[in-house]
Amino acid sequence: MRRSVLKARITRSAGVALAAGVIGMGVMTTPAQAAAGSCYRDSICVWSKENFKGRYGRVEAQARHCTSSRSVGARSINNNTRFMLNMYSKTNCKGRVFSLNWGTKMKDGFPFPVKSFKTM
Repeated sequence: MRRSVLKARITRSAGVALAAGVIGMGVMTTPAQAAAGSCYRDSICVWSKENFKGRYGRVEAQARHCTSSRSVGARSINNNTRFMLNMYSKTNCKGRVFSLNWGTKMKDGFPFPVKSFKTM
């Protein structure tokens, strides 16, 4: 009897974890897609793929502050700040650089995946 109770608990736990994972995936995917045109004011929004798709991240802008991206470089960016944004090919604001004007979105055409950026 003890084994059947333990088995039922494990099965129930696995089902709850699976359901939570599916719900979490839906919640994370939908806002990322919708956020392309609605990045919060004074924020920098990034996506891991072109056309504002893939993994999404958002950073509050701080003047002259270097922010390193996650391990996946950004391929789409919405610079919804009042700052010029310098984007770098390596973390810690090193490597090749190109700039994106304030209030500008860039959905493709990057010369490299962006690993870090700094507001100017």
